Amino acid sequence: MSLSDFVLKTVSSPEYKSRVYEAREDSLAALEASQKALEGHLDDLHGTQVSRLAWLLLNQQKIDKAKSVVMQGLHKYPKNNYLLSLLASMRDRHFELFE
Repeated sequence: MSLSDFVLKTVSSPEYKSRVYEAREDSLAALEASQKALEGHLDDLHGTQVSRLAWLLLNQQKIDKAKSVVMQGLHKYPKNNYLLSLLASMRDRHFELFE
């Protein structure tokens, strides 16, 4: 069996697909747990940590919440480069939120 046939057979197997699905679900659960932990301490976070929380929210498609977190962070840390960069990126990709 050639290497390409072996790879194709492996990734097509139900067992492989099941493991990929489980890993994806575990990753999503970890993202959500991290997000909730950071949200619970939002007032204690420094600007870069706030930007990480907003990034996690964006990656979960919680756009409005991410915008709110970025704006709160910028109110407290108006010169934080990570927050400013994230805001610019959000304006480019989600301009309707800023009209």
